[in-house]
Amino acid sequence: LLPTSRLMHLDVSRNNIQWQGILELARQLPRIQSLQRIIILPNPWLPDKRYCAQAEECVAGLARGMMENYSVVDLEMGMNPDRSTLEEYPHASLLLHLLDINRAGRRIFAEKASIPLELWPLVLERAG
Repeated sequence: LLPTSRLMHLDVSRNNIQWQGILELARQLPRIQSLQRIIILPNPWLPDKRYCAQAEECVAGLARGMMENYSVVDLEMGMNPDRSTLEEYPHASLLLHLLDINRAGRRIFAEKASIPLELWPLVLERAG
């Protein structure tokens, strides 16, 4: 139902979501265009303070899903402000980068039309 819904915020924290469920969510991400915020921790797919192969697969899957999703700007994964919770996982930096550029307005660059001049100050401000 998510790809066709107009849901903007999805909170599945504390729902005993396993790594297979996260991979399915990641597989659907490119088709979900209204969703802006997802809360997926705490759930057992990402263990606390230790590396896990299934968690790495989930982080990589989420990064792949975010490559074609321009609407999600916040993926709350229990990260502290410096985002160090995921630093062990190689694909985490790509995932965080995609969230940052979505927040900055990546959708406007995906459009085939040129960007109107009056929007450039807003785009540059969001990009930091």
